[in-house]
Amino acid sequence: RKLAERKDSLWEKLNCSEKLFWEIVGSLNGRNTSGLDGESFDAGAGQNLSEFFIDQINELIIKEIARSPQRRGIMYYGTRNLSASLPVVKNLNTAGTIATKVFLVGETDKSVWEIKNALPLMLDDPRLKEVFFTFIINEDTAYALICKENWGATYSCFHTADPVLVEGLISKFQTEYSLQEQLG
Repeated sequence: RKLAERKDSLWEKLNCSEKLFWEIVGSLNGRNTSGLDGESFDAGAGQNLSEFFIDQINELIIKEIARSPQRRGIMYYGTRNLSASLPVVKNLNTAGTIATKVFLVGETDKSVWEIKNALPLMLDDPRLKEVFFTFIINEDTAYALICKENWGATYSCFHTADPVLVEGLISKFQTEYSLQEQLG
């Protein structure tokens, strides 16, 4: 089953093991896909989905983590500027004690160091100014959301529940930024 899952994954279909993290992100976000592998969608001004849809997805993820606090997993939330006023940060502060390791990635102000249930990772990378992402994998599920900011307050997004792809994205991210945390 695992072998078939890997063979059918976008990870293999796009030959991601040979690519760098940001190359993979670019190829996924540039796809116009609809199907079991993942789906592309637009959000923001003038779209069927508002820009708040992205926050709603992240809120659901945090609620799911809090609903099963003993479930081990890892989550990366990447954004331009990290602050205590972000909806995902507010949700983490009210989640209670959780076993999922949550990392907030981006430029930060001092308010982020007071967050419960998360560790900020300060990365000054210009690509984080236009691409937002959420990766989560745990014992039961995997999910990735990648959104690129366009002109006029719109976002081109891709999301997937392909566990091989999500695990690969996390591993590439950790490797390329020399992060010590490993999947396990």
